[in-house]
Amino acid sequence: MRIIYSLNTGIEEDYFKGDNLENNFKFYELSIKLARQFYPVTLYTDEYGAERLGHLVDEVKFLKKNPENYIWSEPKFEAISRETGDFLHVDGDLFITEPFNLPDADLYFDHIEYQLYDFYYKDNLINFDKHGIKEVFPEWTNEYTGAFNIGILGFRTEEIKNIYLDRYYSMKDWFFNHYPLKDEARIPSMTIGEHGLTCISDAFEWDSVPLNEHNNYLHMYSGRKHLKGFVRLVESQLKEDFKTYKENGYNL
Repeated sequence: MRIIYSLNTGIEEDYFKGDNLENNFKFYELSIKLARQFYPVTLYTDEYGAERLGHLVDEVKFLKKNPENYIWSEPKFEAISRETGDFLHVDGDLFITEPFNLPDADLYFDHIEYQLYDFYYKDNLINFDKHGIKEVFPEWTNEYTGAFNIGILGFRTEEIKNIYLDRYYSMKDWFFNHYPLKDEARIPSMTIGEHGLTCISDAFEWDSVPLNEHNNYLHMYSGRKHLKGFVRLVESQLKEDFKTYKENGYNL
């Protein structure tokens, strides 16, 4: 199995620039080093990302970065669409200290998000439904039973992967070309990528497994990874000789 990462260093939103971009390089560096103890690693990125991180991985593939209807989660979906075989896509703010335990399943994801409904999903689910999302996404439901966080994402078969990608790109195109409330949508990439996956899994009755229930790892998703204390912790890990602290058992 391979571990796949993706990173676009040129995203225009302020959240991905400046100090946050430098922090992201530190997170990716530590995440990749930990993952590479157990698996070969491929990184999808651009020229600057390859310059900063390419020496850490087994293979670099360059993102096409098609600017049409581009959203910040786009690199992940480009990487997944181009990969075949046995792989997991892992976010750069996720840190493992042992190989993944993968129960037999159709779909692997990180965890189920229950607490973020009001903040990320509620209005989007109502408005997407009201303005015709089912025309392009027949499995859609505005009922929320928890969204599948895709900080980790893997598929048993190409067929399952391609069903998800087909719905993802159909919904994304609908959002940009036909949805009248784009400026009011709260982080639509999460509704499209995560709630959408939940809807498809339920409709097709996939055996979908949250890997946090079977593994020990740390996923510092969202803005909490940029807290100064965590950034300093990552920096302290990177200052150590990686081989030395691995041999001594000092895992994150």
